[in-house]
Amino acid sequence: MDWAEKYRPKHLDEILGNAAAVKQMAMWAQNWTTDSAPLLLTGKPGIGKTSAALALARDMGWEVLELNASDARTKAVIERIAGNSATTASLFGASRKMIIIDEADNLEGNADRGGARAIADLLKTAKQPILLIANDAYGVSDSIRRICDSVQFRAIAASTLAKRMKEICVLEQVSCGEDALSEIAGSAAGDMRSAVNMLFGSAAGRKSLSADDVATAQKDERATIFDLVSAVSAGISDERLMKLSRECEEKPDYVVQWVEEAV
Repeated sequence: MDWAEKYRPKHLDEILGNAAAVKQMAMWAQNWTTDSAPLLLTGKPGIGKTSAALALARDMGWEVLELNASDARTKAVIERIAGNSATTASLFGASRKMIIIDEADNLEGNADRGGARAIADLLKTAKQPILLIANDAYGVSDSIRRICDSVQFRAIAASTLAKRMKEICVLEQVSCGEDALSEIAGSAAGDMRSAVNMLFGSAAGRKSLSADDVATAQKDERATIFDLVSAVSAGISDERLMKLSRECEEKPDYVVQWVEEAV
């Protein structure tokens, strides 16, 4: 098992670097009623949004149903999967069923408008707690964002990342120098998942770790839209173009628009 999953926080009090967000989530859950607004967790990838959502459900004894907004883009699909679950009791005896809708900022364009409306309708009528997750708050449909209470997650401080990496090294019996910890924490840019993945890759087969051993190249270096457009203009191979398009963090519709203007 990779270390990011092995050391994923199990409870809210294990979430690092976002105390205000964690407190807001806990208060929401403890005081939840059928009149409560859904929560919208926002912030860059790798800083604990999904882990916090799952930890909250575990702490509350709630069953979880996870959906991905980009995989359920039509009103019919969302209603079939989530509608019944949102209005009926848990099948497994849990007091509540929390519905987590990830990638809520990936509902864009004409093809997704039905999906966005379906989610908005679901949020208004659900009788179970609902929590949405998005990297970009303003990428979420206005009709959805207006219904939710926003919870902002922030990048995790390098000192906090380094401390956690040191704890993992102790648990894994890897001797890790302060220079290596600083290298990983700095390269991760506030991203806990990236930091743990770098540590995991760098420590593979080693019992000690120095800054020279740190495989910082393992950090997920995404292609930018400018890399992709430049590659199109340069006439590189289709295989390379496909790789760059998959790595690009921009939304598909946005990528297509830029590429069309470049050719």
